Amino acid sequence: MKENMNLKALMQQPKRLARINPQHALLSPSLTMQEFQSELETTIQAAKVGELVKMARKVRKISVRDLAKKINVSHPRVLEVENSDSTLELQTLVRYANALGFKVKVSFAPVEGGKILERDLH
Repeated sequence: MKENMNLKALMQQPKRLARINPQHALLSPSLTMQEFQSELETTIQAAKVGELVKMARKVRKISVRDLAKKINVSHPRVLEVENSDSTLELQTLVRYANALGFKVKVSFAPVEGGKILERDLH
């Protein structure tokens, strides 16, 4: 998914989304607007995680093929993670981060005041 694609653009371009992922839940005609927006937000967040993986790989100056070898996946899988809206399990994200010399930090920020809870995942 492109960085600058927003909710309005996606809603107006279902054919483009179908080319990105023909099985995507956003294409289901039975979704309510609230379900659509929730699914879209999940898709956007997943795309941001992929962008983060790509950024980390570039910072470390590691090729897609080298990263794939480090984590024992195919290089097309690395590209899929970096460039698509597919979701990742947390342990998979940790594996990518560790292979790139990073750690994953998870935080829960209260909606209204209070202490932020954080944990590093290894």
